[in-house]
Amino acid sequence: MALNTQETKQSRRKSYQDNYNKTKRIAGRRKVSKWDRYCQEAAERAVSAGRKRAYTNSIAHKHQNSDPERTLYIHGEEEEAWNACIQLRQKLIAEFPEDWVQKYVTLMRAEIDRLREEAEAFKDADEIHDFRGSSLHKFRRLIACHHQEIEFSLQGLYAYERAEEDNAFIFGGRRVHKPLFRKLYGF
Repeated sequence: MALNTQETKQSRRKSYQDNYNKTKRIAGRRKVSKWDRYCQEAAERAVSAGRKRAYTNSIAHKHQNSDPERTLYIHGEEEEAWNACIQLRQKLIAEFPEDWVQKYVTLMRAEIDRLREEAEAFKDADEIHDFRGSSLHKFRRLIACHHQEIEFSLQGLYAYERAEEDNAFIFGGRRVHKPLFRKLYGF
């Protein structure tokens, strides 16, 4: 009899913990604020109801906090790159409506390679050390922006619309997911 009540208590506790984890811990098993949980649940409800389509955004940090290391200089550089990406995307869609994605991805990968070479040259150079960290951060952010462009273009134009609704663009100030970035690009 005592064994049965112990099993019952364990099953109730397990049920409570599962329910708690479903409601309080959204992603990654960390507790989130009520507002973040509400936003996440609203987004999930919209996806399940068919009003929105899900998209992946692996390179951006999951929390919506803006990047505290992002300076006005970096903001200006990102804005120029963002405008160039938009113009290029629109031009390719107009010229190659069927296979614009492959051409766009190829150009974005070439730009990432160019930025990586610049970052490596900057790391190896004996320049002013005060600005080294912020400049490497600039390269990290620009590379992540172009990586995000590749990721969204492969998912379709709806990913851009959804990311804009979620304020998920690195170009817009969202933080870079540094562990994944280091794994992919090495710095």
